[in-house]
Amino acid sequence: FIRFCNEKKDIDSGDFVCVNVGVEEGILRLKERSLDVVVSVLTDEALFSVRKACNEYRLKSILVCQIPICVRLRKDHPLVQSGALDGSRESFMQLKDYPFVEYSNLDKVLNNTRNSQNYPFGYSYIISVDERQTRLQTVAATNGYSIGCPTLQSYSETYGLAEIPVKGETLNLIYIIRNGDEDIPSIIRYAQFLKDEVDSSELLAN
Repeated sequence: FIRFCNEKKDIDSGDFVCVNVGVEEGILRLKERSLDVVVSVLTDEALFSVRKACNEYRLKSILVCQIPICVRLRKDHPLVQSGALDGSRESFMQLKDYPFVEYSNLDKVLNNTRNSQNYPFGYSYIISVDERQTRLQTVAATNGYSIGCPTLQSYSETYGLAEIPVKGETLNLIYIIRNGDEDIPSIIRYAQFLKDEVDSSELLAN
């Protein structure tokens, strides 16, 4: 979004706004034409529901790529040091004895994951935080764990974190537009920026 705005900074008119909304609200706002593009990261089950909603509202969802789901812990966490976490779902069940670090809107997060993939893997208690940096810092300072897309390597090194992919499980990065908007130059350009960012990142599933 920043790259897109920087490229368009010399135009005479137009408003560019980036808002943080759930995919459900994003779909409604696309339908109402108060948004032009919605970008989201979804489980397979959520993606199926979103595509169904898109068909009903004459919208189009486009898959950019799949991103691995990772469990994040500090590098000197006992389960990391012992090598007990091999990436299998069974090995992650050992996390039931440790705290789970997640955002304060936990119910919404879990609804997006627990229904189809039974997250989290159990926990002794939950530590709720409000934003990303606090979550990274909390995982780095405790025996807690979090689940999500991998962070950039620079973040992992800064905070001393280990990220272990869950074997065979990914999230779907998509963007949603209105049917017929595929040929709008600004939409094409924004989609290209999004693909370029992903292609140059370290987040793609192998």
